[in-house]
Amino acid sequence: MHQGGKTQASRLVNDILRPATLKGRTLQATLLQMGRAGVQGPLRLLSNLILVQFLMPEAFGLIAVVLLIHTGLSLLSDIGLRESVIREPDGENARFLQIVWTIKLIRSVFLTLAVFLMGIALTLMRETIDGGSIYSHPALPGIVMVSAPIFLLRGLSSANLILAHRRLRYWQNLKLEFAAYTLSIIVTIPLAIAIGTVWALLAGMIAHALFSSIMSHIWIDGPRMRIVIDRSEMKRLWIFGRWVIASSLFTYLGHNSDKIVFSILLSEIVFSIYSIAFNWVVVFKNILGSIINNVCHPLMSTIIQSGRTDIKRKIRTIFYIILIFSVTLNFSAPFIINLIIDNIYPESYKGITSYTFLISLVVLSMPSSCYHTIILQTGDTKFIGLTNAIIGISTIPVTWTLAKTFGIQTAIIGYAGMLFFCGQIYFWHRAVRNLVGWTANGIFLSLSILHFLSYFFWYVKI
Repeated sequence: MHQGGKTQASRLVNDILRPATLKGRTLQATLLQMGRAGVQGPLRLLSNLILVQFLMPEAFGLIAVVLLIHTGLSLLSDIGLRESVIREPDGENARFLQIVWTIKLIRSVFLTLAVFLMGIALTLMRETIDGGSIYSHPALPGIVMVSAPIFLLRGLSSANLILAHRRLRYWQNLKLEFAAYTLSIIVTIPLAIAIGTVWALLAGMIAHALFSSIMSHIWIDGPRMRIVIDRSEMKRLWIFGRWVIASSLFTYLGHNSDKIVFSILLSEIVFSIYSIAFNWVVVFKNILGSIINNVCHPLMSTIIQSGRTDIKRKIRTIFYIILIFSVTLNFSAPFIINLIIDNIYPESYKGITSYTFLISLVVLSMPSSCYHTIILQTGDTKFIGLTNAIIGISTIPVTWTLAKTFGIQTAIIGYAGMLFFCGQIYFWHRAVRNLVGWTANGIFLSLSILHFLSYFFWYVKI
């Protein structure tokens, strides 16, 4: 019995170190993502604690606006290249990857130009913008224009980064990510100490993008990238991705409606404080998100493609694991964040703690990402696009109305509730109902409603 246990443990260790099976690759990928969170989390905390000593809150608010613009343009032009590489049978073919890289590069050129033009537009519109808004800050147009090349650098990065996701082989990707993040800290902190402005943060972002782009062609295994134009293949990618564009655009509007609305309604300082609070919650959200996106989603795709008889059981197991982690993070993250803010941050940042508990409600929508993956695997991007259109079109007016009528706290709860509602619409897709089941979704729905109600009555006090 003892010998059998040792043999089983030995096989498990061997599976993790030299993964030749799906189970081994999954174990290794999960451990790597957990290790990533364990290393990057403290690094991010340490760098943030240093930066807040030398930068005022509005520096983080300005970068939040830049990221809002970058994210919007990126999703507006997203045709699902990552999803295509992961789901397509020829996703490991060198020519296919080169075509994907070519499309990615062409897209990045247009996005770089678009960001630069937006910076010019902000300059021309400065006199018409409300003086108390973050958009009236004199440095914003210049920051936006200088940030434009980041898109080009990302477009130049190798498509082999996506291939590694397909194969559930992340060691090289994580090594690159860690090195790039470390370099960005090395660039940002001395500049923050020296000049004490938002330009230090932007310099770190550019250094990260430049290093990642260059080293992705050196460190990541896979075919060499070159420009390949193939109209038939590009048409096939477009047919899959055309609804992804609509889906991505409306996803952007839905997921960023809080920042879009609050950047207009709130003063420069208050919006900056809200952005920092949101970013802190995102740090914890990304711990689970990295495992979901880099392990669970490719694993679910592999399981569905395999045609195994136990597909439902395995999909539901993944779903329950994500649900447990989501609920745990929803409870624990705000306490940890507030403990850090109260004891370490300067007095000018103390307002962050008034938002963290409410913002953490967005974590509850994460299990529904399983539904999104299942629908993508069926190729039904039209359903996703139409669903996200409903949420994207309605979330901004709902958030705006709640903020103007009942205040920011109610608007935050409403914003998180709309994200959760989107996942419930996904559930009505036949493939999702079949693989996840009514019981699993019922548990998810019940737990989430209890959380939303408790937060609403506790914070809004109605």
